[in-house]
Amino acid sequence: MNEQELHTLLEVQYLIGRIDELQTKAMPNISNLHKSRMIDQRIEKYYNKLKKTSEIAYHMFSVEKKNRDVAKQKSKLEMKGLLEECLALLPSGPLYIKVKDELKKF
Repeated sequence: MNEQELHTLLEVQYLIGRIDELQTKAMPNISNLHKSRMIDQRIEKYYNKLKKTSEIAYHMFSVEKKNRDVAKQKSKLEMKGLLEECLALLPSGPLYIKVKDELKKF
């Protein structure tokens, strides 16, 4: 591995880290529309730079992100099913109300 390949790998790693950080930490905490647009622009800038740096890494990151989203949705559906099962077995009471409230979040 030469110096150029190492530089490219490190840059890809940095860009992926920045994209993840902005999407998972910064974006959910923004309530101002102007700041949200600024974050979107920064994320788009990092995506474009990642694609320009290594198109293979860009596509792999896109596939990984889609897989994570699908797994997250599948997990939510499984949790909802389990909560519905629990709700059917529980007698009325404080625990029943808590499970019912959690079920409304899905």
